[in-house]
Amino acid sequence: MSRPAPEFMPGDRIAYSAAFLRSTGQHSGAAPSMRATVTSVGSPISKSAGAIIQFRTDDGFDSGGLACNFTLVSRIAADAARSS
Repeated sequence: MSRPAPEFMPGDRIAYSAAFLRSTGQHSGAAPSMRATVTSVGSPISKSAGAIIQFRTDDGFDSGGLACNFTLVSRIAADAARSS
């Protein structure tokens, strides 16, 4: 059974989740160190995928993705330990 996707609000600081990075094989490079600020949150797509969020990276790029692929920067260590 899958966990519900995290809920984000504009202004939240986010990073890719450890589980997402492992599932896509991104153990090095830019993705693991990406940090961003949520700029908007859409309606939830499903309970497990969550909403599509829009964000601006610290490098100044605008992008978006499913909430289930991200975590709050303040929860990086806790989420990595839980998904191991």
